[in-house]
Amino acid sequence: MTGGGAVQVIDLTCAEKIPAEIVEALSDESLIKWALNAQFERVCLSNYLDTSLSPDSWHCTMVWSATLGRSLSLEGVGSVLGLEKQKLIEGKCPIKYFCIPCAPTKVNGGRTRNLPQREREKWEQFKASNLRDVETEMRIQKKLSRFPVPDFIWDEYHLDQEINDRGDSP
Repeated sequence: MTGGGAVQVIDLTCAEKIPAEIVEALSDESLIKWALNAQFERVCLSNYLDTSLSPDSWHCTMVWSATLGRSLSLEGVGSVLGLEKQKLIEGKCPIKYFCIPCAPTKVNGGRTRNLPQREREKWEQFKASNLRDVETEMRIQKKLSRFPVPDFIWDEYHLDQEINDRGDSP
């Protein structure tokens, strides 16, 4: 996340495209991108964009929360900070449905994945949950902004991410 503007869901399964200015911002090392568990977002976007997004311009809200002795989950941090709008609890079911492989059975036609076109209503819930998660992350970032993370912590985080990206040890 950068800029703090309105949140918009881009549904790649419906052939929507990530706007060029967002793709450009993702590649711009001078812009800091924020996410809870930023490694997940960065690696997924790297795979989708068929490039390697450097961790150097990413900051992780989960790391920030940890430096303050807070929860590492979006739900936990939102609760501790007393956010008015928090993670949608009902979003957990669609996340499991679409993000975790299913066992092939006769009943499900032998599929190992649940795709959006099978359950449009659940897919819309999934998208609404994703949108709310990003809004919650932005609220967390605003609340935590009074407690900046020291640069050396971000340096350590970036080194950790580079090591993980390579799959080796220092």
